[in-house]
Amino acid sequence: MAMYAQPNIGQPLDLTACDTNGSGYATFDLTMNNGPVLGNLNPNDYSVTYYLNEASMLAGVALPYMYTNTSPNQVIYVQVTGNNFSDFATFTLTVNSAPAINAPTPLTLCNEILPNDGLTTFDLTTKNNEIIGTCLGCTVEYFQQGDNNPIAMPTAYVNTTSPQTLTVKVTSVEGCTSLTTLTLKVLPLPLSVELPALISCEGIFDLTLNSNLFEPTVTVTYYTTVADAANDVNPIVNSAAYASTTGSVWARVSLITANPDEPVCYTIVEQKLTNDLQFINIDTIGNDIVITLTAPGEYLYTIVEAPASVEFVSQTSNTFPDMPFGTYVFTVENACGNIITIGMDHTLVAPVGQTLQLFTEGETLADLDVMGDNLKWYQTETSQEVLPLTTLLVNGTTYYVSQTIDGAESARLNVTVTLPLGVSTNKFASLSYYPNPVTNVLTVSNNNAIDAVSIFNIMGQQVVFKAVNNTNATVDFSALNSGIYFVQLSSGGSQRTIKVVKE
Repeated sequence: MAMYAQPNIGQPLDLTACDTNGSGYATFDLTMNNGPVLGNLNPNDYSVTYYLNEASMLAGVALPYMYTNTSPNQVIYVQVTGNNFSDFATFTLTVNSAPAINAPTPLTLCNEILPNDGLTTFDLTTKNNEIIGTCLGCTVEYFQQGDNNPIAMPTAYVNTTSPQTLTVKVTSVEGCTSLTTLTLKVLPLPLSVELPALISCEGIFDLTLNSNLFEPTVTVTYYTTVADAANDVNPIVNSAAYASTTGSVWARVSLITANPDEPVCYTIVEQKLTNDLQFINIDTIGNDIVITLTAPGEYLYTIVEAPASVEFVSQTSNTFPDMPFGTYVFTVENACGNIITIGMDHTLVAPVGQTLQLFTEGETLADLDVMGDNLKWYQTETSQEVLPLTTLLVNGTTYYVSQTIDGAESARLNVTVTLPLGVSTNKFASLSYYPNPVTNVLTVSNNNAIDAVSIFNIMGQQVVFKAVNNTNATVDFSALNSGIYFVQLSSGGSQRTIKVVKE
């Protein structure tokens, strides 16, 4: 009779699961121990069954392979049988609790810079300890949505809206997880304003005089340095009667919310202090002259030099209405007796119009669209001879126009005229002429027959007319005085005007 050594079964694994609902129970797949207990045994020759206890094993009452534990740290029996062989072992089912975590308070920061856009950079990990509490070894992950794809850089996360809710997942050392949420909130900064300088002849300043320029919901405190304002230390105690020489103080403008746990958002604004005049600008609005200073207050404005027709007046208004054009000098005096002198040339602006304008053949300067009073047209930017409004427009030519008010003439606006492409252009597509300047005879040729040639002087008067009815023409200039002329060519109902200089 042959003798065979009895095989040994392997050691089963203790199985663990996470308690997902706080009941202390979980469902285990017992077959996860089939491999460990069979080891090198052929699974076709041996069977593996699981039992609640030894009595159940002896009675042959097996457990289902998907089994829910009935007690914490429950012992399970596993039996291997086959080939007249039987052996058993035990292992433990353990249900680990989900980590006990805390729902965090909102993470609230101030907008980083103006303008307020509701976005800023958060270090989400500052909430880790608050969330995990006493959960030793627990790790924390943050998610924009769901609990997949954790935020890659939780120490520098920029929110997408305010408020925004993130999902938080905490994982214990046993691999069990719990979920909660974290709300991100961005508070607005107070709006910044440019404060007019405060003036005090005695050096005692009421810093609160400009407080009405801030939003009504803010709190304003004053400091002698920017650093003190940023750190909110050493505020000026009596801001309504602050003794100082000229210089600056800094206003910390704070928005305080009803929630004491939220940060106080603030901006820092410079408040200039002076006993002197600080001039900003002198300008014209229409015909009015306006002088602007940095600080509100009472000033005396005086004309000390002006055109002959102007009365030399002193007034408390910074606006001198409807002033004649010319050179002016003003003095401005404040309550401290400080005086500044300001000069300006009050000049008439050029008329208003497009610098590039289209025209049709035969139109004149009177047809151009320019707004102004008493318009005068010139051939160049510096010429003094005024062109009549009947002057024919010449393609590609630049004309110059001024306006005159109260005897003062403005700078000139340049207007370049262009003839649109069309039938007239096609009729003269191959037009050529020479010489220009001309002394005696101007020769003109064209692809289409030229019906007639007319010559106009700069006054718009016709001085020559010649019927041609040919593609070539000669025009006699010998009897004309030197100067500029406009030669108008006619062809098949179309016209083309060219400018010619007679020497």
